[in-house]
Amino acid sequence: MSDPARGTATRRALLGGGAGLLAAPLATPALGQPRWPEKPIEIQVGFVAGGGTDLDARSYARALEKRIGGTVVVTNRPGAGGELALAAVVRAKPDGHTR
Repeated sequence: MSDPARGTATRRALLGGGAGLLAAPLATPALGQPRWPEKPIEIQVGFVAGGGTDLDARSYARALEKRIGGTVVVTNRPGAGGELALAAVVRAKPDGHTR
């Protein structure tokens, strides 16, 4: 982009273009990383099976399976107002497979 009155490139155009060139390598995928998910994703639901929250989670799981091409498992852990499910998520290995 240039200043048509002067016929020269503006400082903003030069800086913006330079930032774009520097960020380009960051947009490439991590080629050394394994395909995700490596194992089934587990969704913890803090309420009984068959309830509204469970049905929503199962609907979400089906859509997620189609999108990522992997398996999504819904696990119900009712009790304590959802605290049991939250505790299971907190204790889970931090590998990105438990939600």
